[in-house]
Amino acid sequence: MEHNSTYRFSKEDLESKKSFDFDNDAESVRAENIPQKHPEPPQPYKHTSSGFEEYRKYSLKKDLGSLPSRASMSSDQPTLVGSSNFPTGGARQGPYLPRGVRKHCTRQKTWLPDMQNILRYEFRNPDLLEEALESPGSGIACVGQSKRHCVKGNKQLAIVGRSVIKLVLRDLCYALSTPKDDGEKLVNKIIDKFNFERIGDVSGIEKYIRPRAPLARSKRHNLLALGKDDIKREHGTVSISRGIEAIVGAVYYDGGIDPARQVMANLDLIIKMPQR
Repeated sequence: MEHNSTYRFSKEDLESKKSFDFDNDAESVRAENIPQKHPEPPQPYKHTSSGFEEYRKYSLKKDLGSLPSRASMSSDQPTLVGSSNFPTGGARQGPYLPRGVRKHCTRQKTWLPDMQNILRYEFRNPDLLEEALESPGSGIACVGQSKRHCVKGNKQLAIVGRSVIKLVLRDLCYALSTPKDDGEKLVNKIIDKFNFERIGDVSGIEKYIRPRAPLARSKRHNLLALGKDDIKREHGTVSISRGIEAIVGAVYYDGGIDPARQVMANLDLIIKMPQR
């Protein structure tokens, strides 16, 4: 009896083991046939940085993998600003606009005649104008047929253009016998960055100034973190102001002080005589 009972127990145990192995094999086959879903990212902890770093790396990898490549993007897609006809200037395209930007310029091939119509001045060396439209950090290192190096963008041209604007305005103050204090107030009012922004908006120049390259989209969803990201971006008023100063500097290098004075008058960068 003991032998039979022991044998029955071993047989049942063997049958249960076979059943268990069969179930495991079925589950493994079923798992191979069913496509596996992407694992969920680990949720960040509130008081530790390790969880957040792991989540951030996963999110960035997943997001960058879904972005279109530069080779897959056609040349007909709009860019942030009008680009150059020359291959050295290139057309810097981005898969999305930076947060807060609602408009962009799509007239890529007509940027030079459009700008010359706005300024009412024809450049002998268009590369100077193209350099004047590149903000520092725009992603462009050389422009034009002459492959002008502009690693710092239009920063140097803007310094020259600001000096030319002050020279023309102070020369006009001298010709009008304007008192010193009143003349300084007029000059400071004209070279104010908000006045440059108004001129860029009215004339349409702002569409052709290539801004600083946008930052990648932040994965942080709280307002404080987004505010810190916005501080790193350059305000549009600064880009437009520096661009207009650089345009005047480009005209000065291209034609001299008289064409620069005429372009300033065309852009309403002059001291208006009071009407009697």
